[in-house]
Amino acid sequence: PTQSPSTYVNGSVNNTVVDSQASDECFSSDMRVTLENGALVTMKDLKVGDEVLTSKNTFEKVIAFSHQIEHIDSKMITISTANGLSLSLTPGHFIPVNGYEMKPAADLRLGDLVELSDTNRSVIVDLAVEYKQGIYSPVTPSGKIVTNGIVTSCYTMHLGHEYARGIVRFLSWSSTSLPVWDWLTSRFCSAFSGQNVMQYFGSIYNK
Repeated sequence: PTQSPSTYVNGSVNNTVVDSQASDECFSSDMRVTLENGALVTMKDLKVGDEVLTSKNTFEKVIAFSHQIEHIDSKMITISTANGLSLSLTPGHFIPVNGYEMKPAADLRLGDLVELSDTNRSVIVDLAVEYKQGIYSPVTPSGKIVTNGIVTSCYTMHLGHEYARGIVRFLSWSSTSLPVWDWLTSRFCSAFSGQNVMQYFGSIYNK
């Protein structure tokens, strides 16, 4: 179901309606990414090892998923832009805006500028609260991924931006070393098969 009408405070999504730390930080299952061969695939069909667009003419391998759960409904912020694009992500998922800021979706405002896959920008003209199916959060070495034509981050509020970047760098390095990667995937197979990679490392970090 879609919550209507959308609720705003000074042009941003009302945090009394959307608690930015209450839900998992991901994209909905129907969001799409571009593969190196030009094909568009939904988050639910994306796999570890796929090469995805992360910025203009740049493709990177998906090295892990921090979440990959299909049969769950989650509260999402749906962004609509002036050029007709839309993007649904959970309130705690980061997205670069205005050329220099990294905001969780819950803090976005009407008028913020998102970066497009061709390096142009488009203004946010609507922010809506919706419930959508699936939670998916692919991880790339750069921590970026183009989703529905909009440059987004792989990082979330769950760990914090800088710590998440450290985890991504480690995962990126280990994926290039077969013995290390084999050990990691055998030791933490449930996490690396698509459940909670970032949460596992976060629990260690927070002890």
